[in-house]
Amino acid sequence: MIKLENLLKEVEQEKLEEAGAKDIFTAVALMVSSLFSPDAAGQSKADKPAIAQAVKQADSSGMVQRISDTSIQINVGKFFGSGKYKLKDKDLIKQLDAAIAAFMVQHPDADFDIEVISSESKVPNYDGEAGVDFSKLTSDQKKKYKLDDGELSILRADEVESVLSALENVVEKKGLVKGNINISRTDLGVQGPEWDGTSKDAEKYTKNQFVKVNVTAHNKTKKTPTDYAAYGNEGEIYHKQFKYSKEAVAVAFYDTRTTKDPKDPGYVNPSYQEVLLKTVKRNTPLVGTKNEKGVYTATYLIPWKVWNSTVDPSHELTDDDLEVFQDYKVN
Repeated sequence: MIKLENLLKEVEQEKLEEAGAKDIFTAVALMVSSLFSPDAAGQSKADKPAIAQAVKQADSSGMVQRISDTSIQINVGKFFGSGKYKLKDKDLIKQLDAAIAAFMVQHPDADFDIEVISSESKVPNYDGEAGVDFSKLTSDQKKKYKLDDGELSILRADEVESVLSALENVVEKKGLVKGNINISRTDLGVQGPEWDGTSKDAEKYTKNQFVKVNVTAHNKTKKTPTDYAAYGNEGEIYHKQFKYSKEAVAVAFYDTRTTKDPKDPGYVNPSYQEVLLKTVKRNTPLVGTKNEKGVYTATYLIPWKVWNSTVDPSHELTDDDLEVFQDYKVN
């Protein structure tokens, strides 16, 4: 953890930098730092009263729905006016970020999935950011500002994702949570009944006009040997070049229910996407089987994309490779 005073100094410096995206970053940094206070050693720690207040404010705003202890949903759609797709109210941005940051602080060791889900109805949409009074335009004049079907849903999701990316940047840069943060999006596009030309605010239309943010914490738990039953008993030995010799440093095991080759397209099945890696004690003879006693020092479950982008065909691992894998340690 970094010292809170250092975080605040960095924030003050960032205030002096250029406007635009930096404005969002600075606002988010200030908000996140407000959830921490220095302990006796000068290190930042979670400020429980501040967190409780942030949660209370988010809950009272009505935008946060608590699905479970490890999942919340935030309704962002109400932030946007008709045809609008820019988040300009910094108080609302702070509410959104505070709700997520407070949730993260409650699960400091977890990995987080943040999904932006957007949709729009079949009511025609016009560019509300154009600064035009559409009530004063003729039908032909309005056509110039008409948004394509599904475009408003995408633009709103783009805006929310940019705010969430700023939050992710701050949280990861400052080391305020230990887990990984994955931001994804689902654009549902145009949904619901056909536009009948009457009330655009009818419930049959408004129920399909939304932007929601789902945040899920995946708390890490210790694994047992039965959790690795799907992986083959015989693994591939990987080496590391030390000063005077090349030694075995780890053994990789693959899910035998699909393929032993992680580069086979079949391996991308989400149910079997991890490589089981076990690091080895130095100068220890080994056969390379999964349950050898007195051989392994740690266990990692590594997503296939991370594995494929890190290892090379030489079966050699570097210190940098092993550093990447630290995020996926399970035992």
